[in-house]
Amino acid sequence: MDEQKLNEKLAEWRGFLHCLDRNILFQPFGNSELGEKFDFEYWIEPGNLDKEPRECPFFTQSPNDCDKWLVPEVTKRGWRIETYTTEEDTAVTLKKVGQNDIFCCQPKFALAFCLAVEKLIDKETKD
Repeated sequence: MDEQKLNEKLAEWRGFLHCLDRNILFQPFGNSELGEKFDFEYWIEPGNLDKEPRECPFFTQSPNDCDKWLVPEVTKRGWRIETYTTEEDTAVTLKKVGQNDIFCCQPKFALAFCLAVEKLIDKETKD
């Protein structure tokens, strides 16, 4: 799965609302002859329907977005997060009593954490 698809999967799991408005008419300078239709894709943060639309969070490259949106959800579901970093890689393990550990290792923390969370999502979907 490419990173953009992974980010979208994580955003939906976390409760972001994915919106797509089709055939928006853009008329530069009010000139209808120059107008063209396009699709407008955006995301709305969970619990903030009044907020401005935004792009999908880029969790796989942003430890801050992981900390803000994913870590609280993982811990709320009863999982403990352990990390181990070397010069080359970061290993992320999700642990929960009575469950098999979920493990992922990548060069950067954000991607390793996101891939571990994806395994958690897939596990929850399967169970």
